[in-house]
Amino acid sequence: MSSTPKVGHINATWTAAARLELERFVTTSKVAGAVLSMAKKDDLPHGARWLYAVYSGERIKPMQAALAAHGVPLLYSLDGLTVAVSNSNDVRELDGTLIDLDAPGYLLVQPQAAVSATG
Repeated sequence: MSSTPKVGHINATWTAAARLELERFVTTSKVAGAVLSMAKKDDLPHGARWLYAVYSGERIKPMQAALAAHGVPLLYSLDGLTVAVSNSNDVRELDGTLIDLDAPGYLLVQPQAAVSATG
């Protein structure tokens, strides 16, 4: 009996520019069954830099199975987009954040409270 891997939820928000770019990035990808993936790169004074890429549908299945064996999802719903985050510790850092574009291929993740205080 195989169960459908669960999809987690991340309580974060994309900026309009980030959402537009990431949707374009995934839809124009030539990767079969492309799913947006995110991984934390490094901490910055004003947040954290994350890289983004796509996983193929073929790559997702074994990763989902391996993480599901530990009770952890690979796929998450994040403000209307599905993202793959393989490090469950990193997932916790995304909750309550605003995600914007940074350098090409990177996202800037900042706590929403800090953004609204400075914005």
